[in-house]
Amino acid sequence: MIDLYNYSNLEGLLDGLTDLNRIPKEYSAVLEPYFQNIARNAHLKSRALKICRSNFHKWNEEGAKTVNPEIIRRCLNLWYVLKGKEYKKLKDPPPADNIIKDEIDVSYVKNLNVVRLEFDEFGKLISNPLENLILEEVEVNDFIQE
Repeated sequence: MIDLYNYSNLEGLLDGLTDLNRIPKEYSAVLEPYFQNIARNAHLKSRALKICRSNFHKWNEEGAKTVNPEIIRRCLNLWYVLKGKEYKKLKDPPPADNIIKDEIDVSYVKNLNVVRLEFDEFGKLISNPLENLILEEVEVNDFIQE
């Protein structure tokens, strides 16, 4: 059985982390297990943090002119895995690419008869489980930092 997380593979990942030709953008979403294994090795962790700091510095100095936003997203994700907290010193970080902003018009829906069955801890049917439900419109943008 092949060990995908062996030292040489993880070292190769760090070598290509900032090269989108070697590790295309489409693979960014599946890098976290590799990042977790990098975190378990002191030498690789130190090297990864150095790579991230270097790219963060370039981004703060020149922005997207010299560093692809996808590389910064990768480094932010790697930093979070390695340090357990977000990197806060980044000026104007690139927007997250996994957030979908969309409005849905439900005004055309009429007579929506949805029945939800809910039971109490003794198995007895609760007659009106949504009796104390409060519906509130929330603007998601208020909770997203861009």
